[in-house]
Amino acid sequence: MLKKLIPLLFLAMLAVARPAQACSLQFTQELFGLNLPSLPPGLSSPALERLPVQVKNVGSESCAFKLGIARENLGGVDVFPPTQISAPFGPIYLADLVPASSATAATNTSSHTLSAGETLTIIYRFAVRADWNSKAGDYYEELVLTVYDDQTNEALDTARAQVFLGVPPSTNIRFVGNSKRLDLGTISPNGVTRSPPFGIRVFSTSPYKLTVTSTNGGVLTNSAASAEIDYRMDLDGQAVDLGTGEERFYSEPTGNLGKVMQVRVTVGPQPNKPAGTYRDLITVSVTPS
Repeated sequence: MLKKLIPLLFLAMLAVARPAQACSLQFTQELFGLNLPSLPPGLSSPALERLPVQVKNVGSESCAFKLGIARENLGGVDVFPPTQISAPFGPIYLADLVPASSATAATNTSSHTLSAGETLTIIYRFAVRADWNSKAGDYYEELVLTVYDDQTNEALDTARAQVFLGVPPSTNIRFVGNSKRLDLGTISPNGVTRSPPFGIRVFSTSPYKLTVTSTNGGVLTNSAASAEIDYRMDLDGQAVDLGTGEERFYSEPTGNLGKVMQVRVTVGPQPNKPAGTYRDLITVSVTPS
């Protein structure tokens, strides 16, 4: 009798439990955000904000690590306004952070130790002060945070921090020489009288409008003698219409040096005017346009 033997294949599967990693670090979130306040230039104190970054040890043992920060500028209207970061490794300006493409465990890092199952909060403090070089607009900077193994310097996890800042359209005007009074002295009865050197300095983070008006409509008045003297005012080399007032538009921000405009007042010969003091009040204003 022929017996047919059928081979049987027995498969045995042995489930092996994987041990928990001794040290496993990760950020608590992939994206952190920081909105800096809208900041006009010229403030005596910088705007201060905190960026808390959390790292968690999901492993079974305590471990040491390094936390690095780098920058990855992705846009904005111009160079990010001067911003100092107080980091665990010391103060540094945002512009001096290494680019993310060349960051390593040896650049802009701080050392930390984290127990198993614990979360550590690391604080970065931002101090930003806009100046007149900061053009009006919205600024955006992206920072790259990296956790490095303390022994191997291997990158274990990364996260990003987005930093936003708005600089509003702002203007300021100052008199060159810090004087608000333009004294013509004694007006000549026979010759032309000209004002001493005088000027204004305008600051603006955006295009702006400059307005000039005269209280007396472009004449010097002597209220005691009921007399008037016509005069001419030139601003930046061009005559100003003081009869109705004048507006001038400028298409570019000024930067930190501002735009200096020379002011000159000219009075023709006045042979028959009564003696006395003649005055006019000129108002110069500047607004964003």
